[in-house]
Amino acid sequence: MEFVPKYRYSHNTEATEEKQVSAEEWYNMFSTGFFKKEVMDLMVMDYFVTHMYVNVAESFEVESGCKVGVNLKLLAYQKRVTDHI
Repeated sequence: MEFVPKYRYSHNTEATEEKQVSAEEWYNMFSTGFFKKEVMDLMVMDYFVTHMYVNVAESFEVESGCKVGVNLKLLAYQKRVTDHI
């Protein structure tokens, strides 16, 4: 069984980066708490974008150097629309 995380953000480019990680490797990374700072930054940024925290994502991009990879103005507009529905 293979787990394929799809990182949408990257410190170097805004292109989608795919890396195959086995389920055992993924479990070991979680159980040992071993994550590179870049991977943690990607996960945090993904959380902010997924939950539409636009202002927080902008600040985090400046502080961490982790590129957002999406149009934040469009994301803010989408958030306003969903809030009104």
